[in-house]
Amino acid sequence: MDTRDPCKQVVKFDMESDSQDQRTQPTEVNIVEFDVENGHKDLDLNKKYDDDESSSMSSNALNTNIWNRAAIISAGIAIFGILAGTLFLSYGIAASNTSQERSFRLVADETANEFELAAEDYVTAAKWLHQACAYHPINRTDFRDIYEHASFDLTFQTAAWVPRVYNDERAALEDSSLEYYGENYPDVNYRGIVGYEPDENSISGTSVQNRTEQPFYYPVHFIEPVETNTEVIDLDLYSIVRVAVDQALETFLPSATAPFVSSRDPITEITENSILLLHPGIPLSSHPDRKPEDLAALRIQVKDWLQHASRNIPESIAVYIYDITSSETEPIFVIAAEVHKNGTGDLDTNIILLKELTLEELDADNLLYQDSIIRTGSREWKVRAVALDGTFEPVILTVLVASIFILVASVFMALWVFAGMRRNLNMNRLKRDNDAEKAALVLKSAREATKMEQELNDYIAHEVRNPLSAALSALTFVKSEIGEKTSVKTKEITDDIQIVDSSLRFINDLLRSMLDFHRAKSKNMKLQIEPFDLEQDLLLPVRAMIYTRDSDVKIETNCPPGVVLKTDPIRMKQVVLNLCRNAVKFVHKGYVRIGATVENGLVVITVEDSGPGIPVDKRQHLFSKFQESLDALNQGTGIGLCLCRNMVDLLGGDIYLDESFESGIEGCPGARFVINTKLAPMTREEIEQYVNSKDDQVSTSLKFILDDELMASQDIDKDQELPEELSVLFVDDDLVLRKLFSRSVRKVSKTWNIKDASSGEAALELVAEQNFDLIFVDQYMASVEKQLLGTETARALRAKGIKSIICGLSANDVEAGFFSAGADFFMFKPFPCRPEELKQELLRILYTRRKESLAEMSTTSQLEC
Repeated sequence: MDTRDPCKQVVKFDMESDSQDQRTQPTEVNIVEFDVENGHKDLDLNKKYDDDESSSMSSNALNTNIWNRAAIISAGIAIFGILAGTLFLSYGIAASNTSQERSFRLVADETANEFELAAEDYVTAAKWLHQACAYHPINRTDFRDIYEHASFDLTFQTAAWVPRVYNDERAALEDSSLEYYGENYPDVNYRGIVGYEPDENSISGTSVQNRTEQPFYYPVHFIEPVETNTEVIDLDLYSIVRVAVDQALETFLPSATAPFVSSRDPITEITENSILLLHPGIPLSSHPDRKPEDLAALRIQVKDWLQHASRNIPESIAVYIYDITSSETEPIFVIAAEVHKNGTGDLDTNIILLKELTLEELDADNLLYQDSIIRTGSREWKVRAVALDGTFEPVILTVLVASIFILVASVFMALWVFAGMRRNLNMNRLKRDNDAEKAALVLKSAREATKMEQELNDYIAHEVRNPLSAALSALTFVKSEIGEKTSVKTKEITDDIQIVDSSLRFINDLLRSMLDFHRAKSKNMKLQIEPFDLEQDLLLPVRAMIYTRDSDVKIETNCPPGVVLKTDPIRMKQVVLNLCRNAVKFVHKGYVRIGATVENGLVVITVEDSGPGIPVDKRQHLFSKFQESLDALNQGTGIGLCLCRNMVDLLGGDIYLDESFESGIEGCPGARFVINTKLAPMTREEIEQYVNSKDDQVSTSLKFILDDELMASQDIDKDQELPEELSVLFVDDDLVLRKLFSRSVRKVSKTWNIKDASSGEAALELVAEQNFDLIFVDQYMASVEKQLLGTETARALRAKGIKSIICGLSANDVEAGFFSAGADFFMFKPFPCRPEELKQELLRILYTRRKESLAEMSTTSQLEC
């Protein structure tokens, strides 16, 4: 006997199937008991509450404990806040120092890197200067153009071309220079080839004089700018920097001289140094007689080098540079400067030159610094980055404010906790009540989910096992009959193979539909909304997919021309194709008609047939999921119709069965499915606007709507024949596809000359040897080495002047890429293998007006806009 309170009832779950009128035995779940009269819930799953008196006493004791705990916790929070604030202050100061030092190290590393990159820019300019002068004759006017181009983004004092001049060539060179400077620079006192010669009267022991006879010279022959470099015209560098010249020519690497003083301020005692960069060019041969013997030279003021490097330095910093190429001498001072960023975000910086200091003097200042070693040509430099006063200092104020904030926050936290403990008492009571209700709801949801999963597993197990068994049985029969010595009955084997084929196709369609069904049901299916021609892009392709050559069933389409709908074309095609396949499966005579109309300003798509119809008692659950069997209804319902309903709902439309439809054929009532898209067709203005804004991405059929004459030109006479003689090239990396293509084409035209190539490169070689009328090119051709893409191959063919018809092939949507590369047509893989389909496709390619007319139409439209 049930001794429970009659005002309480136990939750019961009814395991009800969605697809069958069967019910499992109700299951009693003693998890949560609801008090219907008083609205209370039992929180304990295994025992009852104590009586009201004991509960009240426990509640008073609990309140007292909460008050005591609140005081203790609040005091603990305040003490913890004081300790945390103190620790944060001490560790924060240390962390701030470390952070600023780390920031400085990063800036110092980036500064050295920028100096090295700036040096590489000068080396690149010298190399380019050499290449421009060495490999073809130039005159002084050409050299000036080269100099102006090289100095566009770089600053240097001198750019020079230094050829190797043998003694027997000296006179001709001096005459040429004398004539040029006499005509163009009359103020220049040209003395011929000069150099540093011994001079007893000079303090240094040498002076610039007319160069004595030598086997060869390296005069500064072409020089820019001439006005500021007259003293070095035809100066023999071999008399000054012989070591640097020999090093560059022997190693074929750029070399640089030691820094030399270019100017000195007597007031500030600040010197400005320069370096001479020599570049031998790029060696084109290892043979000694074939190596270039000339040099390109750049005289660079170190300040200009610093200015070029400092454009990308993120923070203001001091820089000291020393030449440490020679390990036998002390480091040579090159430059010292403060680099100040202007703060505007552009490339300008403020360079302040500093007095010369040795490394020992810098070490004595106890400044924050970092050394880096960089190399330029044959020279090695030490770049010391030094922090400026007022930069990279620890932010103590922020740490102090944060510590005070922690202290204040801890006090407020203690007060908040003290007040919140009382509030939590009531909240916990409500939470315990809600937890019981949530537990019941979670249990119910879990049981429903388990029930749905079980239904799905049972359905798949039933629907997949039957056709799979049929396939295995049929295969067994075939294997058995083939193994017997008696003659094989062709008709029986054909039937068995047909059973295998249809069964396995059913399994494949079922699994694909299951996946789409769950994606649509869970709203995880992504939609690609775009406009498309309802007749050309939907109805006619579906008609081609369900057409069977020897069938007595007519496949008809009925749609006004030029109806453009904006929705997901792939999903809408999937819905219509599913309905048509169901219809074709059970129609044995008559027709399957796919139509579209515009009713009340909205597009309506219909699929009707002359099949046996759908029984009245089955229509109520026609779109329910997991029907008992696809064969249970002559119209072929099941998961497919449920999937159609979900997809149409996802697209914002509605689908239903027209129960008033009659096929007009006696004994065949038929069925008619109606898809109300709830979408209006696009107007001509909307289509034009879309085509003009996305011309490269819009489908060809959509463009055809804008030109009626162009649409008319697409009609191909079904009785038209292919030409008897045609030369065809098929380019694809897959050997099997190439063989299948040749076999398929020879079925429709045995006299065609068909060649194939496995790559774009091979195709280019073939077209150089033979002319082709038609070329098919696949887009992606795999190889261990990089191969030309199909679009690249088409572009290369057009660049060679090939006038053949080019058709791009791909399983991906790369139509726009092929057209922009010069192709005439594009086809989606797989290539049609049925002779009649292949013939129509070849006729379309051969006799349809080329896509150049489309390009011209699109260009004209864009110009008008």
